[in-house]
Amino acid sequence: EPLLRPDLEKLVSLVDDRSYTLLFTSGHLLDPARARALKAAGLTAAVVSLDSHIEEEHNGKRSSPAAYGEALAALKNSIEAGLYTAISMVITKDILYSRRIYEFIKFAAGLGVHEIRILRPKPCGKVIKGNFEILEERDVAKFVDLQYEINLDPALPVIMSLPHIGTINNYGCSGGRTHVYVSGDGDVCPCDFVPIS
Repeated sequence: EPLLRPDLEKLVSLVDDRSYTLLFTSGHLLDPARARALKAAGLTAAVVSLDSHIEEEHNGKRSSPAAYGEALAALKNSIEAGLYTAISMVITKDILYSRRIYEFIKFAAGLGVHEIRILRPKPCGKVIKGNFEILEERDVAKFVDLQYEINLDPALPVIMSLPHIGTINNYGCSGGRTHVYVSGDGDVCPCDFVPIS
């Protein structure tokens, strides 16, 4: 969790106008004062993890009874600080192929977020220890259809589907090409899923 770093604002301020900064967070510790301080330091956007609009589901996935409340508070604080605010959602097949994805998107719209970043499950963290769900090409095609459908409605947050962007027929992997990831220990990596410093 990057917000555990007391010098985060200083690190953000060191990025000049040739680039921009995104904060990927669980929402833990993103109170109103911290959101304003990060905005003043030059932070471009806050991306808060929220895997379900149902409190018990999100808390269960995060193994924390406080996760949902912290995520919603962080989204609110980010928006009020004037940051571009996005939700990062790891999708599952049961959500993708049901009405629940539309419920989630409408819920996000009600929060006032600007974007929803849909991610596919990756074999990392505690996911490795459980039943890892592999998304197939037809699932990625469903992502693409969803992205184009939702992005036609200006009343809804923009959908940015990384499985769609990352396909070989589109842009491919952007790790190390258009962005880098700085770990909590200061290691610079192509992305957070390629921990090679």
